[in-house]
Amino acid sequence: MLGLLGINHTTAPLEIREKFSFTNDEIVQFAETLSEIANFNDIVVLATCNRTEIYFSQKKYNENIALGFVKEALVLCKHIDEALLENFYVKFEGNVVKHLFSVTSGLDSMVLGEDQILSQVKDAYLFCTEAALTDAVLMRLFQKSFEAGKRVRTETKLNCGATSMSFVAVDFCNSIINNIQQKTVLLIGAGETAALVMQAFFEKGVRNFIVSNRSQEKADALVQRYSGKSVGFDSYPMYLSQADVIITATASKTPLVTSEMISATFNGNQQLYIDLSVPRNIEAIESLPTGVSIITIDDIQKVIEANTQKRKDCVSSAEVIIDEVVAEFMEWLSFRALRPVLRAIKFNLQNIHREEMKNQANNYKLADLQIIDSYCQKLITKYERALIKNLKDLTENGKNTDSLRMINKLFKLE
Repeated sequence: MLGLLGINHTTAPLEIREKFSFTNDEIVQFAETLSEIANFNDIVVLATCNRTEIYFSQKKYNENIALGFVKEALVLCKHIDEALLENFYVKFEGNVVKHLFSVTSGLDSMVLGEDQILSQVKDAYLFCTEAALTDAVLMRLFQKSFEAGKRVRTETKLNCGATSMSFVAVDFCNSIINNIQQKTVLLIGAGETAALVMQAFFEKGVRNFIVSNRSQEKADALVQRYSGKSVGFDSYPMYLSQADVIITATASKTPLVTSEMISATFNGNQQLYIDLSVPRNIEAIESLPTGVSIITIDDIQKVIEANTQKRKDCVSSAEVIIDEVVAEFMEWLSFRALRPVLRAIKFNLQNIHREEMKNQANNYKLADLQIIDSYCQKLITKYERALIKNLKDLTENGKNTDSLRMINKLFKLE
């Protein structure tokens, strides 16, 4: 059984979504908690700035019971009020498949058709797989989701224009700050999002960068690709006054830029702070110095909506591709349910054959036994093929669960 418990930018505001962000260590902790209370932990946790989704696969329980265990583990690990789970959506089986394929294709993103989500899904899948948290069903599911995402991007124009939060944020800066090429940009963080931001600014003509990151090595590597300088993570507050645009993009659980820092370092010129982090890295401030603006991920959505219509024309073509790949996966999943009974048929026929050959061992010469054995094997193969074909037809290739249950009882597989 496939299940999904998720929250995203359409179901909850940032102040609620950030309560459910996950680090890799927290994903492992969540899996351990789920294993303790439910005795299953085949999961993939996708945690980005716009969503947290828990995909799970198991055979022990029905949908509601399994979902209850996942919710219980989430409440325990995040230490949150259970009432917040009202912001989550729930999906099962084929709806999980279609949703994930839509996510990897960029159809479910704040920026319609964004590219960054595909690499984020891959990273989440690879981490959970390397942590031994995925079973064969989840592995196949996510591999097919990458296929869907790639096909949509190559066969449609869904990702034309700025299609990541990073590039949209830079476009937003360019629209409200004059002569952006002459400005100084301070990046706090040096991960994938920060790298995309720097690339986008560089393409706009910006050459004055300051990069600060907990890992000095990553900050150095980033500035080597473009221009600018890297500074120690403990000293970034001293550089706030030198920057016209300050962008935070880290996984810090606590604010890195406070109201006191902004007030103390304000240089009197226009300054734009953009927070691309979840949880937020810039403290929520009600009163700002004149000339200072703070933009969050949710604020950027207003700009995104203006650019979305161009890509909406490609959605129907993308959905056709997604439906094709969903059908392929569901066919594989259904046939997988037939495998135990098919193995039982082959085993039973071969077992009968072996017993009869053993009983007749003293009644025939060796050469005759070999002829009989060969002839029987051909008969078994023909009967196997006929039975398997009929079973596939009867169960609609494993989709008809009522017929499948009856057949399982017939071969004593329950």
